[in-house]
Amino acid sequence: MNETTKPIEFTRGSRAELEKLTKLAAFTLPKLGTLPAFKTEVKVIYESKNDYHNGGLMELWGTFKAKDIFTKQARELYKLIFEYNCFSGLDWSYSERNHSGNRYKSYHSSPREIKVTVESPSQHERLEAAKELRSWLEGKSQKKKLELILRIFLWTILRKV
Repeated sequence: MNETTKPIEFTRGSRAELEKLTKLAAFTLPKLGTLPAFKTEVKVIYESKNDYHNGGLMELWGTFKAKDIFTKQARELYKLIFEYNCFSGLDWSYSERNHSGNRYKSYHSSPREIKVTVESPSQHERLEAAKELRSWLEGKSQKKKLELILRIFLWTILRKV
């Protein structure tokens, strides 16, 4: 099997900003900070955007049920983060197979991934994350909707102090 790769290239924003904002968003998820599994790590995985794949948030990985903490509002926040820090890239693979005496040749594409590892934040880091995200959201298209989400996250964080 022969393989070629199109490297990750940011069409908007940067890898550093994507990773930073992803961590800030994870810090503000109300249920995430209370999970015992979060004492180890959580990975947020993005896929590249290109002609063959829509890209964006692929999954939230950890030793817990993602649906319990990964709400619709959280998905919208990660979608916006990806929109402002979008990247492209592909892995191409070529394969030749023999099946029942017939030779098959094919190309397959798969999106490149960026995995952001998030470690458990302190209470102070969670509060600072909510402030920084609010500041980043200034002037963004869905500002009012996402500010409401951050108010809910901040209220949840403060309630646990």
